[in-house]
Amino acid sequence: MRRSRRLRDSILVLSSAMAVFWGSRVVQADAAERQVLHVSPGGDDGWSGRLERPNEGRTDGPLASLIGARDAVRRARGGNRVTGASPTIRGREAVDTSDAPETHGLEARATQGRDALATGDFVVRIQGGEYRMAEPLVLEPRDSDVTYEAAPGQRPAFSGGRVIKDLRQNGLLWEAVIPQVREGRWYFRQLFADGLDMVNMVEMHGLEARATRGQDVPDTRGQDARATQGRDALATDYDIHGLEARATRWQDAVATGDERRHTTYDIRAAHSVRRTRARSPNDGYHRIAELLPGPMDERAKRATDRSRFRFAEGDIKPFERLGDVNLILMHSWETSIHPLKSVDVQERIVEFTAPLKEWWTIGWWEEKQRYYVENARELLDAPGEWYLNRETGLFSYYPVPGETLDKTRLVAPVLTEFVRFKGDAERNAFVENITIKGLAFHHADWELSPAGNSSTQAAVEVPAVISADGARNCVIDGCEIAHIGGYAIWFRRGCKNNRIQRNRLYDLGAGGIRIGMDRMPDSDAAESSGNLIDNNHIFDGGRVYPAGVGIWIAQASHNRISHNDIHDLFYTGISVGWNWDDTPNRTHHNVIEFNHVHDLVHGELSDAGLIYCLGVSPGSVIRNNVFHDITSYTQPDFSWGIYLDATCGQYTVENNLVYNTRAGGIMFNNGGHEHVIRNNIFGPAQTNQIWPYFEKRPNTFSHNIVFMSEGNLLVGHSENTLNERLKEGQSLGVWDRNVYWHTAQKDRLRFYNRTFAEWQSLGLDRNSRVADPMFVDAARHDYRLRDASPAPRLGFKPFDISEVGLYGDVQWVGECSHGRCVKR
Repeated sequence: MRRSRRLRDSILVLSSAMAVFWGSRVVQADAAERQVLHVSPGGDDGWSGRLERPNEGRTDGPLASLIGARDAVRRARGGNRVTGASPTIRGREAVDTSDAPETHGLEARATQGRDALATGDFVVRIQGGEYRMAEPLVLEPRDSDVTYEAAPGQRPAFSGGRVIKDLRQNGLLWEAVIPQVREGRWYFRQLFADGLDMVNMVEMHGLEARATRGQDVPDTRGQDARATQGRDALATDYDIHGLEARATRWQDAVATGDERRHTTYDIRAAHSVRRTRARSPNDGYHRIAELLPGPMDERAKRATDRSRFRFAEGDIKPFERLGDVNLILMHSWETSIHPLKSVDVQERIVEFTAPLKEWWTIGWWEEKQRYYVENARELLDAPGEWYLNRETGLFSYYPVPGETLDKTRLVAPVLTEFVRFKGDAERNAFVENITIKGLAFHHADWELSPAGNSSTQAAVEVPAVISADGARNCVIDGCEIAHIGGYAIWFRRGCKNNRIQRNRLYDLGAGGIRIGMDRMPDSDAAESSGNLIDNNHIFDGGRVYPAGVGIWIAQASHNRISHNDIHDLFYTGISVGWNWDDTPNRTHHNVIEFNHVHDLVHGELSDAGLIYCLGVSPGSVIRNNVFHDITSYTQPDFSWGIYLDATCGQYTVENNLVYNTRAGGIMFNNGGHEHVIRNNIFGPAQTNQIWPYFEKRPNTFSHNIVFMSEGNLLVGHSENTLNERLKEGQSLGVWDRNVYWHTAQKDRLRFYNRTFAEWQSLGLDRNSRVADPMFVDAARHDYRLRDASPAPRLGFKPFDISEVGLYGDVQWVGECSHGRCVKR
């Protein structure tokens, strides 16, 4: 039996024993200190909430909302609530990364909040159905020690949106006047269509069958013909949420031999489809015709106008409501959204309300930069598009074929957030021991300042719909967050020992989960640490901000990211760190393990990684992950498996499988130092395989298998650092006991411009081999080793990937299966 299987079995036995022990304590404690309140769609916030159903006289019964339940708890407690210190019986230890190999995110510790004693003295039990939220749920320290959970077998869904009513047919369009918009009390930037004639369950046949995202990307990367970054379901003949999952796609997949699993989703997880604000072009992008001169920019060292450019004839029009129109620029690893100030049709010059604020200028990576324009009535010309006139309140929608007024519901968001944990760690005022379990949160909007929006990287300035400051020992478990305009979950400042586990996050305006801040906290109390992000399914992001990241951690330590499945984003899967130099930072001792990160970027952005790291991070480990399939846009043509950027240092990278990358399996250029990179498999890449750096503080690259079918082994730009160390007589680091192989022909394998023998003469790879590693079937992504493989004889230790990714019941584990995924 494999070690990991034995390990999991041991942990589950331990979990069962602990459950028996804690279960006996729970029975005693439940009656003594836990009180149950009920919430129902038919409830009333004026009732007590003590009854699951209304009484016969309808004088009492369940509550109607989360806020009503919170307030009922406050009333029951009166003014005698003690906050700030966690009761010993509910305390949970910090996540200790030193024992990470023995736990890797499983449910083995009582410290992860499994026991009822750790979840508080009130339980709010919520019946299934749809709830419309009028305002976000704000939880303060006095609201601690409460569990908000779905009733057994129920799936309550909380919507921050409103149904658009009184729609009427007007030619090809559906229209309605929305009084709240006309009166200036509401404006929305997103729209979702629900098909009311659907059955209760939707069967989907895998998540890979998108038509436009990543289709033939290796041969067509950077083309403008892809459909609007996947924002428009109409641009594909497969919709990830199940409305347009045509049988022909499945038949084609079977015919081509792709193995996919049938996946069943709850209807509330499947039936809302994002619709597109009227835009131009409908598919792909326009291109800037000419950059305009401006003052010399000391940051960018260029004299390029930051707020204007010349467009091609006919691409931009003098729109009637110009102030409503946004122009979106596609930069390398980011985008920027610009409200328009003026359009000069004669000179073909468009001007923004404010200049681009980032260090780069317009046209920095390519003069003919990509862009598109959205939110003008004149652009409403394709099914699935819509427009809202802010002045008159007139809403217009171009229905998709098959949609009807009596069976289609259009939902527009009102809220921009759902839940906020409002604590203050620096004042020891924690929100603690709160569990949110089994709830769905749908339909939240995004906001835009008059100056527009841009971020340095990773859509870092974009907020989340569930946010926390000063949260301790809190849990978000088994929830669903979808159809939103920003990030899903962000535990920001001073958040300690929280658990975010087994959540489904998709149709995201930006990305999934964030821990920490982009500025270094000035105290230990303000740092977020000891948090667990485990067993989450994060996919279909970047719908508003393509640079959104699946999981982002910065200026935060001793956190664990484990067993997550992350795919179908337009930028990086996991991002750790926020320093571009060696300055002190708080990102350290983080463990990233057993994650499955795959199918990213799809040619939309560039300079991305399946995992991307910044800064010096002692004690941090990247291990036992599977990273595969990433393809970037061409400017610059970077998309790495493991990307250790910008003087990144002191990572241990071991037992990872990386394959099907564009730029290569691993990058540690730009000052990478003191990394230990060992016992990994770097499978096929298109252009290169390794971008090393020979720093004065040397790295170790040992016991790895590097397997190629095309491209170069090493990126040539870094050879100068090798020559510098040779000139100075300094150490080149440890490169040894690796296996290298190029399937095309042995002679294609060059170490920069050196032969293997010449490379070895430098003291590198003296005990390594150029030999076929003898995988079972690399063409089908089976990277197990045959008995005759030379790698184990050099000290390579085969690692088990069967535990990578989601775990739990068959339906949950089976949610994500792509034809290109490794066979486990």
